[in-house]
Amino acid sequence: MDITDDEGAGFGVFDMPGDRYSLEENLQGFLQAYSIVSGGEILTGTDVRKTMLDGHPALDARLSVTEGERSVGFIRLIADDTHLVQAVTFCPEVKEKALNEMHERLLASIRIP
Repeated sequence: MDITDDEGAGFGVFDMPGDRYSLEENLQGFLQAYSIVSGGEILTGTDVRKTMLDGHPALDARLSVTEGERSVGFIRLIADDTHLVQAVTFCPEVKEKALNEMHERLLASIRIP
């Protein structure tokens, strides 16, 4: 899948104790920040699942904007002793199947030392 102007993939590593806030609190912070940056669009997180990655706690969620131009995405948050890792993909709802494949490739590439 080639990324176009209405799609996105992002990866962030934040220097902070990964357990400073719960992964659920970090997800809520991401959803709220999106609303602020987007000018008020409401982003929701559903299908929230806790998992482990390389022995570190992780949280996966499906993202969606259901008003206006419907969009979907996926996020994985991973905590370790000194970092919070965030992997996000996002696109228009009609491209969700291709986005799921891209998100799975992104997740497969993550290695936490």
